[in-house]
Amino acid sequence: MNKNLLIALTAINLVAVIAIISVVVWVALPGTSPIEEAVDEITNEPASEESTQEPSGRVIQVSGDEYSFSPNTINVTAGEAVVIEFTNSGNMQHDFVVDVAEGITLRTPVIGPGETTSLHVDIPSGVDSFAFYCSVAGHRELGMEGGFVIE
Repeated sequence: MNKNLLIALTAINLVAVIAIISVVVWVALPGTSPIEEAVDEITNEPASEESTQEPSGRVIQVSGDEYSFSPNTINVTAGEAVVIEFTNSGNMQHDFVVDVAEGITLRTPVIGPGETTSLHVDIPSGVDSFAFYCSVAGHRELGMEGGFVIE
């Protein structure tokens, strides 16, 4: 085999191995990855559990399991700021999603059994009610939904 060809193939293999190792190390290291940043933009929630901001507003405890929320009706006042503290009391993954208005959806990250997360919701004026639900595949259709009633 030609010596120059052998050197070129060795160099290409070395670059490929370095690239693979770099990706593995980058994914394994703690910190914010581009994927977590994209989740932040979509959900308006940090992808990590660490948060430097304390949510403000009336705290409302909500738990979710297979396939319901408790409470499933939440009474609020127009213009009120509330913090939903959502605890997954079930055996599967769940989240808490709020359709505040047309095109405005707020959501928690999907969390595992026993985990708790929170979501800040500013209650809009001009509507009587709006829905909340679990967006994990099939859960809403199985009854995992509820609503805010605006007084």
